[in-house]
This record gives sequence, structure tokens and C-alpha cells, in this order.
Amino acid sequence: MKRADILKLVFIIGVGLMMIANGQTKQENKHGQSGIYTSYHGLIMCGYQGWFSAPGDGTGDTWGHYGRNGKFDDDHCTIDLWPDVSEYKKTYETSFKHADGSPVHVFSSNDESTVDLHFKWMKEYGIDGVFMQRFFGRTKTAKRRKETSQILEYGAEASEKYGRAFAVMYDLSGLNPGESISSVIEDWKYLVDSRKVTNRETYLYHNNKPLVTIWGIGFPDRPYTVRDVDIMRLIDFLKNDPEYGQCSVMLGVPTYWRTLNKDCNNDPYIHEVIKKADMIMPWMVQRFSPYIHHEMDRYRDIILADMEWCDKNNIEYIPCVHPGFSWYNISHSSDRHKP
Repeated sequence: MKRADILKLVFIIGVGLMMIANGQTKQENKHGQSGIYTSYHGLIMCGYQGWFSAPGDGTGDTWGHYGRNGKFDDDHCTIDLWPDVSEYKKTYETSFKHADGSPVHVFSSNDESTVDLHFKWMKEYGIDGVFMQRFFGRTKTAKRRKETSQILEYGAEASEKYGRAFAVMYDLSGLNPGESISSVIEDWKYLVDSRKVTNRETYLYHNNKPLVTIWGIGFPDRPYTVRDVDIMRLIDFLKNDPEYGQCSVMLGVPTYWRTLNKDCNNDPYIHEVIKKADMIMPWMVQRFSPYIHHEMDRYRDIILADMEWCDKNNIEYIPCVHPGFSWYNISHSSDRHKP
């Protein structure tokens, strides 16, 4: 074979390999291109649990998160504020009465019209979007994943309708020692494959990557620790898996994550976990009070020191602001009204 023919053959083979490689690259990553929201910077995002249910809404004959033990009355009420339901298309009658004797109604998160209204309000009041919560229990089986994805689907559709951002937040609440965190990995695969969440034009991207949050790292009141559940494996999957990864990862951590005390486990490994993420959001709810002398100065100093640590370790810091609630109804037993 002549030298020119050999060079020509090498060129053809090389081009063919490049075409195959490019084709594989496109097939490997299952996410779409970033759409409307290419960065978290400058956005105001809320958490969206979607956990209120009512008898008759198709989820079972229970009052989910309205009341305790499936009941919703004076002795079992777990909410602080009653929702104004004047704009809801569909509501559910309760045993409570107005002053005129007419029944009081509430909404259910499981109605598409409910989720649509919430996203409409976000647009009206300048809220950029939400993190759709996926609690660990919803990830355990294929059946459970499918059953609990409807509200996420409603949110994705409403986000496009009203131009609001949305992203998935995995809350590890309900995870116990010995349970595999691999179910979260399988859930993310399901959401990417079946729900096409990262192909929505309103899915929140950060640094040109889909943003995924893992909430519940380092809290001592939880039965698991970051060492128990191999959290590093989950982070590595979300960041580096060629098909389902290539994501930006945010971690939800305690207020005192940097000093590893008070509301945080005293384990330096937590810092190693944080360094693998792209950003963190410390939980600051009910940790500070304006009624204590110089408390706001302490609040400021903690945040500044946290941000300095993050800057040194190339981690982005996301502040958490919460309107607050009393915990009174949700944490007290049914005999709280007795003398």
C-alpha cells in the first residue's frame, strides 16, 4: 500500500472514531441544555414539600401534615396558620366551623390546580422558583417513586407555564442506619429518564450543570451519620456519572457546620464531605433571636466566618431565610389544652 493511501486510511479511521466518540458523548449525558435559569446567582428560591393531603384527594383517607395520627381536629391540629383558600379551585371540608357555623375548608397539595396556583403566586410576588422536595422514603421502591412523583410533575408543568425555576432537593429525613442511599441514585435516574426533569427549560442549572440538593448532612438528631450512609458515593454519582451526573451539588447543613458543635455532629469528616460539593446552605432557622443582647452581631460574625471558610475551599455559600413558625402545634401532644 502506498504511503498516500495509508495516510488517507488513517485519516478516514480517525474521523470515524471522532464521530463515534462524539455520538457516544451525546448519548451518555441524558440532561438537556440549560434553559431559562442558567445560574442560582441572584435568585430567591423556596422549599416546596407538597405534603398536605386530605380525605377525598385520592391519596388515602387521612389529613397529611394538617393533623396528627391522620386526624384533624382541635386535639390533633399541627398547623399554626390557617390557609386562605379563597383562590383555590378545589378545597376539602374539615370539622372546624366558621363563626356562622359553616364548615372550614383547606387545600390538598395533590391537586394540579393547587400547585398551579402556588406557582402563579410566585410569579406575582417575585419568587424565582422552588426546590421540589424528595424525601428519602419516596425513593425506596420503583412503585413508591412513581406514586410520589405526580406533585413534582405538576410543579414542572407550572414552572414552565409561569416561568419559574425548579430543582430537585433530596431530604434524607427518614433514612436509618443500614438503609442504602443507592435508592436516591435510582430515584434520580428515574426522574431523569421517566420524568425528563433536566430536559425542562425551567430546571435550575448552575455553572451549566443541573443543580441537585442533598439536605440533612451532619445533624445529630438524625439516626444516621454521613459515615453510615456513604454520602460520598451519592455526591460522586451526581457530579461524575457520565449518564446521570455532571450536576452541581448543594448540601443542606447545620448552622454550626464549620465549628462542628451545637447543632452539628463533631466529626471532621463532615468538612471532607462539604469540600466535595459545589455549594452549601446552612439551616439557620430558630438559631438566633433579636431579643438577646448582641445576638444579631453574633449572627453576622458567624456568616462572615462561614463565607471566609467557603471562599478558601472554593465552595459557594447560600444564605437561608425562613419566615418561621412556632412548632407549638406540631410538637405538643393532644393534652396541651388541659390545665
